[in-house]
Amino acid sequence: MRSFLTTLSLAAVLVAGAAASPSLFASEPQHLSGPTMGRGMTRGGGMMGMMGGSAGMAQGCAKMMQRGLGGGSGDAAAALIGYLRLVKKKLCRERLFELAATLGADVPFFLEGGRALGIGKGDEIYPLPDISRHSLLVVSPESIHVPTPDAYRWLNSLQLDASQANAPQLTNFTGNPKLYRFCALAWSLQGSPLLNDFEEAVFQRHPRLAEIKRDLLQNGASEALLAGSGSAVIGVFPSPAKARRAVVGFPHDQTFVCETVSRDSYRRLMHSRTVISAPRD
Repeated sequence: MRSFLTTLSLAAVLVAGAAASPSLFASEPQHLSGPTMGRGMTRGGGMMGMMGGSAGMAQGCAKMMQRGLGGGSGDAAAALIGYLRLVKKKLCRERLFELAATLGADVPFFLEGGRALGIGKGDEIYPLPDISRHSLLVVSPESIHVPTPDAYRWLNSLQLDASQANAPQLTNFTGNPKLYRFCALAWSLQGSPLLNDFEEAVFQRHPRLAEIKRDLLQNGASEALLAGSGSAVIGVFPSPAKARRAVVGFPHDQTFVCETVSRDSYRRLMHSRTVISAPRD
């Protein structure tokens, strides 16, 4: 699995403070100057804003949308950074990444943000040049939930049923044009066009998601794609105003207007540099 990941300005808030024992609580998703993740090629993303507190060991994780937007991974990264800030402890980047990878897929990405290449389950992350800011509309149907294991099973079934030449594979196929297309996109500063190998398999089970993608394009989006394995769908718009106008086309779905966030902006918002120590010799 190879994916492009991008942070977005859709965020929830993690609150940390003094308490006798750890606690867990959530805020609703909201548009902040704080972070989220979006996956370009095969997933979309979610990010965490953070409020500092006094010394103690209480952490509250904001529950982001678990709909292909990396909400759980963003929660974990924010909790890790928040805890280290509370106890005034620093780790070298190597150890921080190692610890983050034990918490779950894509968690290392949420320590740095920006645009990145993810390999495998998301514990191997490499930085890519940031793209220019894009205005986005995220549409999340409340009635549809796509468990990630199911999405992978559907995709694998699709690959087995199709001929090898037409199967949606990224790797392990000599002369695979999708692999070369992905390599070309990785070298591109534009980061487009968008594509998602999960779409065909997931859209077969949930035609409503395909309708949302079509509606986004018909309502002014220059591009649209399924966020990860779903069920959120992301549309790219020429401006925030056009994205807001498109919201009226989705009266029965959750909608969020947001934008991409650069790596430098993400690091400032997450205070991630404050918990990274100098490299070891």
